[in-house]
Amino acid sequence: MDAKYRGRYKAKTAEYNKKWNASHTECRREYNAEYNRVHKEERKVKDKARRSTPEYKMKLKAYHANRAAKELGITDLLTYEDICTLASDGPMLCVYCSTNPGDTWQIDHVVSMLHGGTNMIENLAICCKPCNSGKADNSMLYFLAKKGN
Repeated sequence: MDAKYRGRYKAKTAEYNKKWNASHTECRREYNAEYNRVHKEERKVKDKARRSTPEYKMKLKAYHANRAAKELGITDLLTYEDICTLASDGPMLCVYCSTNPGDTWQIDHVVSMLHGGTNMIENLAICCKPCNSGKADNSMLYFLAKKGN
């Protein structure tokens, strides 16, 4: 197939391929398994490179915050843009202990979702892993009083 043909019949070809793939699921499964086996090392390198990008890390943070929200039935979900806004709003310091968490920063819900907090950016803060784990679902005031700040 030449490029001219593909350009002219792009929609028709896509529809044909979609139907073929749907009717040959076992064939596709076998092909994919073989491809993944043969290209295992190449895929590992590509995945590692992709996972080390700042964009991927931000999207992963949004995914984890949204997963917890969905489990609690909260409908306002974070986007990649929300996380970027949160990260660029000020210095990357933990709101509880003022240390720089580096790449291991986490998103904390100031008012816990279990206590009626939302997944809106106004209810989110950057913190380090020890503070986020220590705070758990307690209020910010309780955690700071317990911590002694």
